[in-house]
Amino acid sequence: MRFIFLLLFFASACSTPRGGEFTVDPYQTGGVEQFWLAELPSWANGNVSAQCSRDFSAHFVSHEALEKIHGLNYQQRVELQAHFNRQLRLKYGNKLISPREEGAIFLQSMEQVKAGIREFNYPNRGNVHLVWWDQIHKKENSLRWLRKLAQTGDPIILLSLCFDSTQLEKWVSDSELSEVGLFSYGFESLTNLTKSGETVFGLILPIDVLFPQERATLWVVNHPPAEFPTGYNIRTMEE
Repeated sequence: MRFIFLLLFFASACSTPRGGEFTVDPYQTGGVEQFWLAELPSWANGNVSAQCSRDFSAHFVSHEALEKIHGLNYQQRVELQAHFNRQLRLKYGNKLISPREEGAIFLQSMEQVKAGIREFNYPNRGNVHLVWWDQIHKKENSLRWLRKLAQTGDPIILLSLCFDSTQLEKWVSDSELSEVGLFSYGFESLTNLTKSGETVFGLILPIDVLFPQERATLWVVNHPPAEFPTGYNIRTMEE
């Protein structure tokens, strides 16, 4: 009798749940965590140069892993990060998501990048104005100044170390500047690797991968932050 009881016990312990179907672990990651750097703690999620804290925790890619396993070049890796963070923000806001949900966004971003589909259609010809929004938008006459700058006919890209692109787009809409045709390049594109392959201490905004120094003017109030690549023609708002 005892022998039969033990047989029944082990049989029930080894049986699969739900009529023989294995459940999927909602915390399975699919290994995508290897492609991210460690997430910034909340106390460090801000920027000294712009004197701000952020309300969104962006993901920053591990360039070495993405290049080695998926063969993505530098611009593709930057684009993948930007696409992932934008979709993360639009779909979930500041909510915590499961590893499965994170993996789904990553795979979607990977497919888009490998297909050559860009998240942002920035102008790739002619001169452009790069405007450090974190400084300039605080000035009393910033809206009038931006409208005047737009009259030059060259595209304007707003750069931010505090806001992501969705927040910049909302500011443009709220400020009734949508008709001006401003582009946004937010902190979700920050990275720890330069275009030349040099690892930096901290993070930089790789604007030079999209806007070469020879065709761009960088507008600031005082001086550009350390997070921006050097070599740009610098002009101040007061000029």
